[in-house]
Amino acid sequence: MKAFHEEEEINYFKEMITSQTSILGMFGALGAGAVLSIPLGLGFAVIPPLLFCAGGAIATMFIPSSPVFQEGVRRRKRKERMERVESELVASLQAKVSQRDSKWTVYWKLREYWEAMVRFAKDSGSLSKADLDSFEEATLNYLGMWRALVSMKESSKAIQVGDITQRIKDIDSQLKEQEGEVNRKKLEQAGIEYRKILQRHKDLGTRIISLEAKMESMKHNFEEIYQRLMSGQLSSS
Repeated sequence: MKAFHEEEEINYFKEMITSQTSILGMFGALGAGAVLSIPLGLGFAVIPPLLFCAGGAIATMFIPSSPVFQEGVRRRKRKERMERVESELVASLQAKVSQRDSKWTVYWKLREYWEAMVRFAKDSGSLSKADLDSFEEATLNYLGMWRALVSMKESSKAIQVGDITQRIKDIDSQLKEQEGEVNRKKLEQAGIEYRKILQRHKDLGTRIISLEAKMESMKHNFEEIYQRLMSGQLSSS
């Protein structure tokens, strides 16, 4: 899912100067200046902010280009995107699906497995960050597929197969009695359009079955990987 990855170029200089550390540092410098101004006078109030700005100017020459800093920013932004995507998907599904739906249980179980993997990785180091990211994305892919499934079922339900089938029969019947060329073409075109709708309904049925199978397979694959990991049969390779 594209939303999991980089969506725009990151301005690391901007990220540094707007970070919580920089903002708190500036407030701290201003506070220190205010404290110094009481016994020493207002002239000394500017010393801490000036020192902070001087240090910050030097830091901007090195920190934004630091691989460690850049990786930290990328992971923070990824986390924000993941949380946003999850929130949007969950809200969308909650508006259309009952909380008693069994797929909610599956999703929270996948999340539970992933959180256990994160804890396991911290202790054993047998999973890389890329591995963990992949598993986390899989949990949201499950939600994404579920939302697509709900949408397809709604579209399928909106197609009144019996009504459309009857209309096609009526058109075929009229065609046998229709002699005017123009009217025949109009009826034939109407029949073609109705048959396209029926074919779309059949295609949706096939896609629904395929997607349900993928979701079921994902659940079992995730469980298998988790069990193998916990039993020590799986390494990051």
